[in-house]
Amino acid sequence: MAHPLFIQDGFLVVADGAWFIEFRLVLLAGFVLAAAVGDLHRRRISNRLILCGLAVAFLWHLFYPYDLGWLRGLAGLAAGIGILLPFFLLRGMAAGDVKLMGLVGAFVGPWGVVWVTLLTFLLGGIWVVAWLTAKRAWPQVMANLWVMWQTLGLTRAPALARAGEDGGLPSVGAIPYGVAIAAGALLLVALFKQGWVLM
Repeated sequence: MAHPLFIQDGFLVVADGAWFIEFRLVLLAGFVLAAAVGDLHRRRISNRLILCGLAVAFLWHLFYPYDLGWLRGLAGLAAGIGILLPFFLLRGMAAGDVKLMGLVGAFVGPWGVVWVTLLTFLLGGIWVVAWLTAKRAWPQVMANLWVMWQTLGLTRAPALARAGEDGGLPSVGAIPYGVAIAAGALLLVALFKQGWVLM
């Protein structure tokens, strides 16, 4: 009797080889989708999810060292965190987004996470525009940009006085950027499956 779905040599095989993909990428897809849903609903990415994902990634590398391996997994983790860390330090990104990109790197390695980052920035730009449009936040965005522009010139005091005593600008709300990271990771999986990118 034929098995429609099974795992062999680290691959998820469907319909006796009619379709197959590395199972670690299926696991990655599950974790990034869970992170995206959590980010959408709670505006945060669970630390438990990240830790569980890292544990699964490195257990996978332990049992299938020829697939990616511990060293490339660690290099991917470091690269994922390192690439987004400056954005976090500049308060342009949440810590959960940085940790999620580290998790992605642990599954796909350093070159894979570079691809995911590029795809995430591309898709993230589209996502931010769509998010701000859906929330009708463009007037506040433009007002904030105008105050920031004035702050760069000689009119610093009046601009900041209108923005508030501490110079803080009204927020347009937290944008769940984990969705863009998940989309970038899933697109990488699709491109890798088609042989269009290497990891």
